[in-house]
Amino acid sequence: MRIKVAICSIVLAFIASTVELSALAQEPTKEQCLMMLPMLDKQLQKNPNDWMALAQRATVRQVLGDYKAAISDFTSAMNANPSEKFRLLTSRANTYARMNDHKNAIADADAAIAMSPTAIGYANRGTMYLRMNKINEATRDYSTAVKLSPRFGVAWEGLGEVAYRLRQYEKAVEYFNAAIRFDSSLADAFHFRGKALQALGKTEQGKRDLDRAAATGYHEDDLRTKYADK
Repeated sequence: MRIKVAICSIVLAFIASTVELSALAQEPTKEQCLMMLPMLDKQLQKNPNDWMALAQRATVRQVLGDYKAAISDFTSAMNANPSEKFRLLTSRANTYARMNDHKNAIADADAAIAMSPTAIGYANRGTMYLRMNKINEATRDYSTAVKLSPRFGVAWEGLGEVAYRLRQYEKAVEYFNAAIRFDSSLADAFHFRGKALQALGKTEQGKRDLDRAAATGYHEDDLRTKYADK
């Protein structure tokens, strides 16, 4: 499952002033980031304390895989503008997660939730726990997110991935149905619902979901929990 908090809402907010939002339905491409990086470097040469430019550059560096530099930029952005600490902590947590630095990822996620216990924060931490195969903790956080925001498709999708991970395929399909009902753009939900349906012997129905996910450019990146088909 993609940690959509950073990749969708937070990332888009940070880079909206640099690239047209219409071109960024999901994470910006490496090509877009390579184009933006020199502009952001130039902006920060003029004003090293420009928190927005720091956050934008951190996001770009994250996409390009320069995680240590991204961590540094997110930290500098927090120091420059403490009022944005919640969003920046969440983004830095996701960067740590990409580095498989689970200790610091969870620490930042905990701090963000302590500041603002939102559905987004809980779902984000739930995905980190799922990445660590901490099923109980992931279930708890996704369930809390659903209670806080019953129409939050990302949280339902997370519960679906937990059920899929436990091979509870019928329950997984129910959760993915809810996720898609509330947010039909969730390619993850179509992908894993397709796999769950196929595991239940519904081959053609599952293939339709898998094809729909693939048509969106879906791919299981390093922030998705990967499952072995056994």
